[in-house]
Amino acid sequence: MTLENEIAEQLSQGKPVRINKKGEIEIVDSHGKPITQHKPVKISKKGEIVDSQGKPVTQLKAQTWYGWQSSNPGRLIQEKQAMNHRFPGFQLYNLQNGLTWIGYLSPKSSGSRSYKIAVVYPNDFPYSEPKVYTLSPKIRSPKHQYTDGSLCLMYPGDGTWNTNTTAVQIVAMTAAWLFCYEYHEKHCPTRCSEVPCKYWPGAEVH
Repeated sequence: MTLENEIAEQLSQGKPVRINKKGEIEIVDSHGKPITQHKPVKISKKGEIVDSQGKPVTQLKAQTWYGWQSSNPGRLIQEKQAMNHRFPGFQLYNLQNGLTWIGYLSPKSSGSRSYKIAVVYPNDFPYSEPKVYTLSPKIRSPKHQYTDGSLCLMYPGDGTWNTNTTAVQIVAMTAAWLFCYEYHEKHCPTRCSEVPCKYWPGAEVH
């Protein structure tokens, strides 16, 4: 079985994968190595900010009338530490649309092109998740992509996103999405928009 098919099978069965420092998706066993502690932040396997007992360390109240980074500067520091620890190749920019991480991901361990992506924080972060866009090459997928071009990484309201989840998890989900997209484009004979499709290796919701 090729590495590509192994990753596809791993995703379809809901088994863990790991994103390495190059932004490549790798297979890990059910006892995958935990993310090492980087004081004062520890990142869980889900990309969440937790203490040494695995409990969330952020409890924030909504502040939506001005930038979240101004009302919660401590959270901004935590986001930077988490991303610099897990995805050091990404850079944070203060753009017109909001604070944005920009970096490159390769959805397979070898032989795949790199995608330049932007992870844009919303004004009401962390009560809404960041949006992700592919800057180059541009993607227009018939599946799991919103009309504004942002990627649909999770089913709204399913609990995947919560207030202590960091951009780390969003980047990891983006790598998995890109892998699924490339796999579908390569193997689906009609490049369909049907959900589910056996050629989309990740989970899909009707």
